[in-house]
Amino acid sequence: MDIVHGGRVVTPRGVEALDIGIEDGSIVELGDLSTVDGPRIDATGCHVLPGAIDPHVHIALEDDDNFQPLIETLVQASRSALLGGTTTFIAYVRGGGTSTAETALRRELDSAAGAAFVDYGLHLQLRPSEELGAAIEAGRRAGVLGYKIMLAYPEKGVIPDERRLLEVLEELARGDDLLLVHPDEGALVAMLEDRERRSADYGRGSYLRSSPGVLEASGMLRIALASRLTGARVHFVHLSAAESVDAVRWLRAGPDAGRLSWETQPHYALLTNQEVLDRGALAKVGPPLREERDRAAVLAAVREGLVAALSSDHAPRTTAMKLATPDILDAPHGGISGVETLLRLAAEIADGEDEDALMMRLAELSSGGAARTFGLLPRKGVIQEGADADLALVRLGEPERIEPAGLHQASDYSLYEGLTTRLRLDAVVKGGRLAVRDGRILGGPGGVHLRRAR
Repeated sequence: MDIVHGGRVVTPRGVEALDIGIEDGSIVELGDLSTVDGPRIDATGCHVLPGAIDPHVHIALEDDDNFQPLIETLVQASRSALLGGTTTFIAYVRGGGTSTAETALRRELDSAAGAAFVDYGLHLQLRPSEELGAAIEAGRRAGVLGYKIMLAYPEKGVIPDERRLLEVLEELARGDDLLLVHPDEGALVAMLEDRERRSADYGRGSYLRSSPGVLEASGMLRIALASRLTGARVHFVHLSAAESVDAVRWLRAGPDAGRLSWETQPHYALLTNQEVLDRGALAKVGPPLREERDRAAVLAAVREGLVAALSSDHAPRTTAMKLATPDILDAPHGGISGVETLLRLAAEIADGEDEDALMMRLAELSSGGAARTFGLLPRKGVIQEGADADLALVRLGEPERIEPAGLHQASDYSLYEGLTTRLRLDAVVKGGRLAVRDGRILGGPGGVHLRRAR
């Protein structure tokens, strides 16, 4: 038996001074194991958290001409994830170009097999141009954890009409599959973008004005009502606006609450549109960074427990790619390299009256909530007997700045550059073995594909 000893372990019962006994990659015992023989991993001075789960990672796609390219594969992203204390992530896959959903899923599974450094699941983005029944069935065969639709970006041909939307919801409800929704009302955003281009005030501020928070809230309400008609489970992948937070509170108080969930990203809780005014397209994300009142509302929603999970929306690009066009509205969305910094930033968002309470909240925010939402409990997201031995050994220290040079991403910039974080990652245990110590990966890949259990 391998033993993690000397730490304060965050369990569903609370924070306790426990040893963790591990066999064959799983937790088999929690308690005083001081008299038990076996190799030991020292966690003295650390809190021991379940490894973080990032449910929103974008990876390079080879043949989709409708979206600007990304620069990391699933395998490349998995290295950064592990070095940041994330031991599981879920990557998005979509057909496009010459690829059907089935061929795109198979390509990703083949490319990652035996090569990923963390465990990984897949979400499938549905495209109206493909036969949706066939795509959904391909996703079921591949064990995807969720299916995504977009209400945004009409110019990319990804928005289903109302009839197709209801057909998707009905089919997913039949299989109790989860629908993930990017909720911005894209047709109205496009109209407002056209207005901005004709405006005398056209500039960096035009991106925020063309995508007001009320259009995100509108999309949430529209999909939530469609969920009521069909009984489908729905998860909204962004929460960025004060109006959307109001919508969440209203929906959670109503009859649809049990079918609906939300995630948000650290940038909506920590940054504002001032980043876009200062840095231009390097800070362009979708939905946009908003005003201080929106940031404060999102942070409050997270701390109130209205949000199921934090995610990174990892989608790395280079500075040159982001600044290739002088026009903020034509610049590519995304570009966030966030999977490595997710756990550090989550510690700045979580709150608690003392360090133990903070760590309890951090464990739920960075791992437990995502595991529950995407059907990975009790294997992931919790430290208890029978769970995978995926652990992050952390401590709080003096604030340190995030600098791109200190990260392991393919991108040459970070949206979070200059922010300070207190969380220190001493070590990562992945699948029962010491995988990271002092900022270095020890050993080779060992990630496995996580299929939805049916």
